[in-house]
Amino acid sequence: MHNSRQKRMPINCEPCRIRKIRCSRDGIPCGTCKRRGVPSANCLFAQRLSRDSVQSILEPTMPLSPISASRSPGQAPDEDLVARITRIERVLANQQRQPQDLAVNFPTSDNGTSPKSVSTDSVPGSQGALQMSASGHVRFVPCWPTTEPDDESCPETFDSLVSPFGTHYMTNGLGVTDMLAMLPPSNLCTRLKEMYFESFSPLFHVLHDPTFHQQYFQFEQDPESVSLPWLALLFAVISTALSACDANSGFLGELSRRPTVSAKIRDLSERYRASAMRCLEMDNYLWRHNITTLQALIIVIYGINHSHGQSWTLLGSTYHMALSLGCHIDPSNFKLNLVECEERRRCWACVMMLCTLQNTSMRNLAPHYNSSHYSVRMPADVNDFDLTPDSTSLPIHTGRATQMSYLLLKFRLYDIGSRICSRVLNASIVDPKVTVELDKALIHERGLWKSIYSYHSRQDEIPSYHKIHLNILHSFSHQLALLLHRRILMQGSPDPFQQQTARLRSVESARALLEIHSSLHNNLEFGPFQWYNRGLGCFHTFHAAVVLIATISEASEPDSDLPDSIRLLRECVGRFEELADLSLVCRRAAPILRRLL
Repeated sequence: MHNSRQKRMPINCEPCRIRKIRCSRDGIPCGTCKRRGVPSANCLFAQRLSRDSVQSILEPTMPLSPISASRSPGQAPDEDLVARITRIERVLANQQRQPQDLAVNFPTSDNGTSPKSVSTDSVPGSQGALQMSASGHVRFVPCWPTTEPDDESCPETFDSLVSPFGTHYMTNGLGVTDMLAMLPPSNLCTRLKEMYFESFSPLFHVLHDPTFHQQYFQFEQDPESVSLPWLALLFAVISTALSACDANSGFLGELSRRPTVSAKIRDLSERYRASAMRCLEMDNYLWRHNITTLQALIIVIYGINHSHGQSWTLLGSTYHMALSLGCHIDPSNFKLNLVECEERRRCWACVMMLCTLQNTSMRNLAPHYNSSHYSVRMPADVNDFDLTPDSTSLPIHTGRATQMSYLLLKFRLYDIGSRICSRVLNASIVDPKVTVELDKALIHERGLWKSIYSYHSRQDEIPSYHKIHLNILHSFSHQLALLLHRRILMQGSPDPFQQQTARLRSVESARALLEIHSSLHNNLEFGPFQWYNRGLGCFHTFHAAVVLIATISEASEPDSDLPDSIRLLRECVGRFEELADLSLVCRRAAPILRRLL
C-alpha cells in the first residue's frame, strides 16, 4: 500500500542540515551560517532545494574544475565526484592557511550587552581565548593556527548549557531565595565570615580580601542579587570557619542541637558545605563555571581536608575545572586587570597545593606531577591592599613578609620534601652527601625566614598571622628533618659520626616540635589558629614524641637533657588528653603516648 503521508519538514536550515552540523535556529540567517560566511540568501528553512541549489550553497564561490567542466555526457560520475572532492580539499587548505581570529564572537544578549571574549597573545602553548558569557561564566577555548574550532566544541554561547541529566535532577526546584534561607542569621553569618578571614585566610590565601568584603557588603544590601557561585563561596567560607570554633563559641547552640561541641561543629560544617555544593549544582557547575566557582570548591576541599574527610574525587574535578577556565595559562596572556590575574594565579597555586597535600597523604612528598607542565607564574608576593583593579603594575617587592609570603615559602619547603622523598626515603642507597646537602637546605630556609620576618620586628610589633606563619614553617621544617634522618636513625650507619649526627638532629627537631605545639596551645594570641594546632600540628607533634621516646630508649648513655625531654613528653600527653574531645588525632594518639611513657 502506498504511503501518502507527508515527510516531516526539517527544522534546521538547509546549509546546516546538509553539512550535518548544529544549527542555532536563531533567525535568518542563523548564527552558524553567519559565522561560516554563508550568504544570507542561502540560509533557508523548510525548503526542498534541488541538487544544483545545494551545490551553490555549499560552494558559492567555488569554480568548476577543468575535469568537471569538460565531462562528456557519457563520462562516469565517479570522475566528477573525485573532482568535487579535490576542489573541497583545496578550499579547506586555503582556509586553514588564513590567520585565525582567536577571539570568538558572542551574540548579543537579551539585555543588549555583548559578552566579552578575550584572546591570548602569541605565546607557545597558550593560544586560545577566554569566552565570558553574559551570565558571568567563563571558559578557555584553545585554538591553533591551522585549525578552526567546530560548532560543537565552540558553541556561540554556553549560558543555555545544562547537564545531560536535566535541570530537575540538579536543583529539585530550589531557587536563590531557598538557598538564602539556609544561611545562619545575618549577625552570625557576618561573625563566621570574620572568623574565616582571621583564622583561615592567613594560612590559605586564595581570595582577594577587599574584593570579597566589597561583594559581601553588596550582598547585605541586596541578598537576592548575588549569583549562585558567589552564594556557594559564602557557604564554603562559613562551613570552613566553623572548624575554628571551640567550647567558648556560644552561638553553636543556636545553630545545632547536637549534644557535644565537636558534634555541633561537624554537623554545621557538613550542613553548610552541602549547601555550597547545592548552589553549585543549581548553577550546573560541571558544565559552566567561573573563578568564583573554582574558589568555592578550593575552600570546600580545604575545609574537608582539615576535618579528616575524603576529597580526592572532588579535587580531581576541581583540577580539571581549573584547566577548563584556563588557569594553567599565565593570566598575563589575557587582557585582565591585576586583581583578576592574581586571583587566577592564587587559584592555580592553591589547587597545586591541595594536590600536593593529597600526594602527601599517600606517602609521597613529591609535588603534583602536572604542576611542572605549565608556565603559570607564582602569585605575586604582595599584600591585598596593594592590589586594586585600577593598578597598572605590581608594587615593588621590598623583601619583607606579605600576606602571600607564607604560601610561597611553603612551596619551597615542599620542594625540599620532594627531594627528601626521592633521594633519601625511596633511594636504595643513601649518599651521606645528599643528607648533608638537604640538611643545609633546611637550615638555609630557616635563615631566610628570619631575614624576611625580622623586618617587622625592627619596625613594629610583628602581626599575629606572621607569628603563626613562622611557627608553622619551623614546625614543617622540623618534620622534614625527622624524615630526612629517619632512615639512618632506624637502620643505623657504618659511619659513627653520621649515626650520631642523625640522632642529634632528630632529638633537636623533635624537641622543637614539642615546644612549638606547647607555645601555640598556651598563648592566647594564637587562639584563632587552634584548629591547626588540633589537626596537622598534633600529627607532627605525635611524630616528634614517638621519635624522641625512641631515641631516649635506645641511648647508650643518659642524656643531660633527659629530664627536660621527659617533661616535654608528659606535657604533650596532657595536652592531647585535653584536646581529645575536639581532635581525632589527639583522641587516638593520647593513649598510645601514655602507654609508651
